[in-house]
Amino acid sequence: MIFFVNKWKELRRVKADLAARDWFYGTCGSLSMRISQDPLTFFINVDGKDKRQHCEDDFVVVNSMCEPVFMTGLQPSSEAPLHAEIYKKTKAGSVLHISTVNNQLIADLYREQGEVMFEYNNVVRVFGKEGNGRLTIPIIANEENLTFLLDEDMPCFKEEQGAVLIRNQGIVVWGKTPQETKKWLEGLEFVMDYHVKLLMIKGTKSSVI
Repeated sequence: MIFFVNKWKELRRVKADLAARDWFYGTCGSLSMRISQDPLTFFINVDGKDKRQHCEDDFVVVNSMCEPVFMTGLQPSSEAPLHAEIYKKTKAGSVLHISTVNNQLIADLYREQGEVMFEYNNVVRVFGKEGNGRLTIPIIANEENLTFLLDEDMPCFKEEQGAVLIRNQGIVVWGKTPQETKKWLEGLEFVMDYHVKLLMIKGTKSSVI
């Protein structure tokens, strides 16, 4: 029981941090945390709740089929299958999905290329020094395309870490732990915010800033 409580508290802290940034407008977005590998079980937020509100039934435990493990009247997030797919195909310990104006704009601006590349020298402490200070984020049209993307040998993905932009839905980020995933999400939102503002100043579009 203590094991479940500790994981629940860890995920709730991340939810509170992201909600404080207003990255969960309305009831949009989702967040989860892996509990076990075999069989696959994970915490995920309850569907249709305002994530700026906090209560004891914020999350529900589901299995690989996104069915509640314990008897409950709560419904898991409608995005649970997306989270399950990532857990099945990676070693991620947590998945975060948010929708902001900046990540929606980036997905629209670079949808033709199918990806966007960022330089992140100004936030190297977040991403580390791998990749010569550059990071490529794939852009897909819908959730179904994520399955095919995860099956490919994507150089921008690691076994336990990755990110993808979904048009009209926002960004999905996964990592080893909720805190580590949150840190990477914050770094990505920073470079996207910088990118959008720079484009506004320049009045031009570039695939690399």
